[in-house]
Amino acid sequence: MPSRRETTILLLGDVLLMLASLWLALLVRSFAIPSVHIFALLLQGFVFVYAVSLLVFYIAGLYERRTRLVKRILGIRILGAQIANTSVAAILFFILPLVVAPKTVLALYLLISVILISAWRFFVVPVLSVGEREKAILVGEGDAVHEVYSLVQGNSKYYLEFTEHLEPSKLADGELAEKLSACISRGARQVIIDTRDPRVRNELPSLYDAMLAGSYFTEFSVFYESLFDRVPSAHIDHAWILENLPHRNLPYALAKRTIDIIGALAGIVIAAPFVIAAVLLIYITEGGNPFIWHKRIGRGNKPFYIVKLRSMLINDHGEPELQKKNRVT
Repeated sequence: MPSRRETTILLLGDVLLMLASLWLALLVRSFAIPSVHIFALLLQGFVFVYAVSLLVFYIAGLYERRTRLVKRILGIRILGAQIANTSVAAILFFILPLVVAPKTVLALYLLISVILISAWRFFVVPVLSVGEREKAILVGEGDAVHEVYSLVQGNSKYYLEFTEHLEPSKLADGELAEKLSACISRGARQVIIDTRDPRVRNELPSLYDAMLAGSYFTEFSVFYESLFDRVPSAHIDHAWILENLPHRNLPYALAKRTIDIIGALAGIVIAAPFVIAAVLLIYITEGGNPFIWHKRIGRGNKPFYIVKLRSMLINDHGEPELQKKNRVT
């Protein structure tokens, strides 16, 4: 469990950033520094929203150290919590007679608060080294495992430290469960374990008691991905591919496609002046077609083309002689 000091710092930071997000939302909405009167007026409605937000954060586990260990999980929970909070605020503002129209402010508040709170949790909190580092056990071997151990061990950026690194090939049958029980009895609460190791897989039935005793077990590949934003190549096998195959979900697919199209149209409108200027500059100074098309493979193994502005004089295809003639536009 996090210490009171740690929780207090996280709580104060969240509250201050929520206040800042509301002020910035008003600033962006009106393109002027918001008056104290308008800010105070809207803040009356947001006091309840903030209370609900902190409750949602607590329910989402954002004050638990084990949630903050995995960046991907932390980011998803922050976004989900803020969407829930904004939904509550939207319902609330239909009831309260506020002067400021809440729709635009709420949308801006959601965007700004997610960015600020995510930055606070991802970059500032680790530097502050809030709270005691949690004791953990690393079970596995290989280059990827040693990479994680070298990165985390002794690094105050992370909330855990490995008190033990157990390599299955060096343990006798049944010894893994004994070692884990001994480490847990000495205060280790996190177990990062490589279940794709066949020796570990054989020992898993003997680890059920430890799993049910309150210790947090995390699959090594998930933990690795949270640190490096990629999956270790040794863990990409048939089982991993089957686990990560996309599932057909018509409502999700329709919603995603709608958001893609709306976002693309908005992006075109915003980018059009810059693209047109770049096209004219490339055409005037270099001549020729200002665009290039790169072929890619998309969903369902169907090819599609990415359209790019030509940043080089020619497409040299990596050929040394052509590279000598090539240059940046």
